Amino acid sequence: MQKLRKSMGIFLWVIAIIFILFIFFDFGANVRRSGSMLQKGIIAKVGRRYVSYNLFSSEYQDAQQRAFGQRPEIDPMDQRKLSDQVLNQIIINQILYDVRQKLGITFPKNFYPKLAMLMPPQEFLRDTVFYTNGQFDLQKYQNIMKDPRMQQFFLSYQHRLQKIIPDQILNFDLMNFVRVSGMEILREYIEDSLMVKIEYLYFPPEMDTTIKPTDEELKKYFEENIYKYNEYGALMSYAVFPVPVVEADKERAYENALNIVSQFNAGVAFDTLAYIYSESPTGKKGGDAGEINITKLPREMQKALRGVKVGGITQPIKMDEGVYVLYVESKKGNLYHLREIFIKYKP
Repeated sequence: MQKLRKSMGIFLWVIAIIFILFIFFDFGANVRRSGSMLQKGIIAKVGRRYVSYNLFSSEYQDAQQRAFGQRPEIDPMDQRKLSDQVLNQIIINQILYDVRQKLGITFPKNFYPKLAMLMPPQEFLRDTVFYTNGQFDLQKYQNIMKDPRMQQFFLSYQHRLQKIIPDQILNFDLMNFVRVSGMEILREYIEDSLMVKIEYLYFPPEMDTTIKPTDEELKKYFEENIYKYNEYGALMSYAVFPVPVVEADKERAYENALNIVSQFNAGVAFDTLAYIYSESPTGKKGGDAGEINITKLPREMQKALRGVKVGGITQPIKMDEGVYVLYVESKKGNLYHLREIFIKYKP
């Protein structure tokens, strides 16, 4: 069990690191350039591949249909949570796809049509229409699948297999990464669950004054343990050369902020974006900056907040130390409840 924890821990850390690197360095890097990637229907980048708005919209519509059906009105908070889940799932799927590619979990193009012919879907296996003499008739199923009228369903079923089969193989590899015996599971359970009551006596570590070591004994102990008494030191000199922030660094931070605005406009929740991108301590709280009297804010921020409605965001605001994007949670007069994303200028 200990081996399993260590091994799975390593794998999860690898996935987490890959995820963070993809998100922080790639998921929004170079999204806005001349001509604007957003205008081309691209909302994000994972690794070397782009996430199109059409893909996000299609996945979101499918998820909305599964989650809410024909419900006439959907709570905005539920919509936000669903959009977060869909975008996160797209990102995870893209990363797992790269993992499968690196592990060699790929199949030729003709694999899935053949598999679809040999492995009927569960709903067909339960349908007695396909039964002959009380057993499922594979030949009857294959004949129906060859009917041109079933082509759309057959292609849809292949697409479903393309999604689930590689993941099942990857999961199988992970489960077999370290085999755990029943005795190991039992021992781990006992160690975690067993409670005992013990009685003990405490002997304080006081110096025993009845024992007097001789000078020879002290000298011998010192010579055998001289390493305990050595104090190592070094005299060092160093010089610090500060790296100044140049205009290109500021432009890069501003472009990252513009990409964040684009993702928000595409449906990604602001608190999710703040958690991913913000370099302010408030990022871990979804960018929550609390209630602020905007008359006490810098003029640049006051100007940017003019006309922004509740639930809206500002355009990127250039400040001395970095770029801010502000989200209006609520407002009453000059008292605004704001969320923030801060992108620091870095050389």
